[in-house]
Amino acid sequence: IDALDGFEWNGAALQVERSQSKDKQGRPARAGYPARGGEKGGSEYAVNRTKCIIVENLNYETHWQDLKDMFREVGEVARADIDRDPSTGKSKGTGIVEMRWHEDVLSTVKQLDGAILGGRTLRLKAVK
Repeated sequence: IDALDGFEWNGAALQVERSQSKDKQGRPARAGYPARGGEKGGSEYAVNRTKCIIVENLNYETHWQDLKDMFREVGEVARADIDRDPSTGKSKGTGIVEMRWHEDVLSTVKQLDGAILGGRTLRLKAVK
């Protein structure tokens, strides 16, 4: 959260906050994703921006799992997420994928930039 809060993307500063939503057991949503170093558990997820790829021009029906499955074909994926409008919950047509290894970022961008997912041509950018 701290790594991306205030990060400039598409001409605007991102505002990143912790989710207030809960799952059916009352735990913070998305709990259980690995923390930095691969430990399991907790609701925190430390993002390493040097391992992230911004994905643009997503079909509005694309889910994070679709994105993760596609990227998994070319490298090990730590996480994938779709940007959603906080008031409507609808996709903004963009997402972010964090690769497990920094070395996979550039090769993944090379291989998947221009690929088709959900009938749309994806545009990929490595976060610097």
